[in-house]
Amino acid sequence: LALARLAHAPGLVDYLEKAWERWVELGDRRCADFFHEHTVGAPEAARTMNDGVPALVPANATFRDALQQPGSALHAQTCYYLVDRFTPIFHGLRDALLSDLAVVRAAASAVPFPLPAHEPD
Repeated sequence: LALARLAHAPGLVDYLEKAWERWVELGDRRCADFFHEHTVGAPEAARTMNDGVPALVPANATFRDALQQPGSALHAQTCYYLVDRFTPIFHGLRDALLSDLAVVRAAASAVPFPLPAHEPD
């Protein structure tokens, strides 16, 4: 995930990397406001139960400014990093993000560096 940390805040990457496992570990302590089985616009994997665990969906959003910091609790970080119900955390998200990063890495490595000089037509 080092590539993701070049473009995103390290705290966001850490959150995305571990959010699902932390959500599963909460078990009966999950706040009901943070899951909606039928989240509109979410991928099918997010709208359905994942091994009996509902997708983690933000209950509200934080209006952030430069002075605010995410809390340490999963629920606080969810409201800080995710801003609406269309950004659920679900089983397999981390693997999907790693796959996306592999595509970005492959595309970036295909670009010659330094870029060849452009000849005007």
